[in-house]
Amino acid sequence: VSRSTVYRDLEAKGYTLKTRPKCPWMEDQEKKDARMEFCEREDINALAAANLVAFSDEKNFRAGSQFRGQYCCLDDEPEPIPTPNFRFGIHVYGILGLLPSGQPSLRLFLLPPAQKGSGPRGGAAAKDWCAMMGKRLPDVRDLLEGKHLLLDGSRVHTAEFTQEWLKTNGISVIEGWPAYSPDLNPI
Repeated sequence: VSRSTVYRDLEAKGYTLKTRPKCPWMEDQEKKDARMEFCEREDINALAAANLVAFSDEKNFRAGSQFRGQYCCLDDEPEPIPTPNFRFGIHVYGILGLLPSGQPSLRLFLLPPAQKGSGPRGGAAAKDWCAMMGKRLPDVRDLLEGKHLLLDGSRVHTAEFTQEWLKTNGISVIEGWPAYSPDLNPI
């Protein structure tokens, strides 16, 4: 029996395919308020408009990602997607900013594979992140010149080792990025 036959039979019985919610926490009013307070305090819109901020983020692409749809009755809502705990995949880091000419530029880098125990849940440790940034600093210096780098609150970015490395290399960072706020970052 093919997959399309199963799907057709499910639909004939009154089930429909709905997209599963990925981020139910985005609707939490307390977290929304924290994001708004951060934007107002740091005046992120003014910094971005004046080309004084570079955005950064990282993403783990893990093997075994799950199907985002779920069949359920018309009146039912799909279940949230569970977070799998796979220890393999790739870790990509990116910086988005405007060059002095005003041209947007996105630089992407692969983080080195984390050694067992080198970071939380197998992620890249602060020393790995700083080593990667040290190698790539000449490639991104034009994006960071005279700008504030916006880092999220991950353990790698808030580690004392990372903070010292950023100061030593003259990279200005905006502090206090609120948790669960991917909507504030265009990358």
